[in-house]
Formats: sequence, structure tokens, C-alpha cells
Amino acid sequence: MSLPQIAERLSEVAEAQPKLIELIEQLIDAHNRFGLNDNQLAELQDYTNEAMEILRDLGR
Repeated sequence: MSLPQIAERLSEVAEAQPKLIELIEQLIDAHNRFGLNDNQLAELQDYTNEAMEILRDLGR
């Protein structure tokens, strides 16, 4: 990977991280506000976990 490609990728990561953090915060808020049944809550938790995993991967 060339230096310009690395710089472009770093820029993409820097732009994505705040968006993912906001998404995770919205998902956590939804957990707290919605009266969900167990299946719905589990599905929402899966989405939250997936977003957090992506954020961790971007940080590497």
C-alpha cells in the first residue's frame, strides 16, 4: 500500500469513527427507551455489538 493510499484510508477511518460512536449511542438509548420483548432486545443488542466491533476494528 502506498503512502497516499494509507493517508486516504486513515482519513476514511477518522470520518467513520464519530459516526459509529453516534450510532452506538443511539442504539444504547433505544435499548433504554423502547419496551422491547426479549427477542427484539436481543436483536438490538446484536446490532449494537456489531457496531462496537467495527469501531474496535477501525481503531487497529
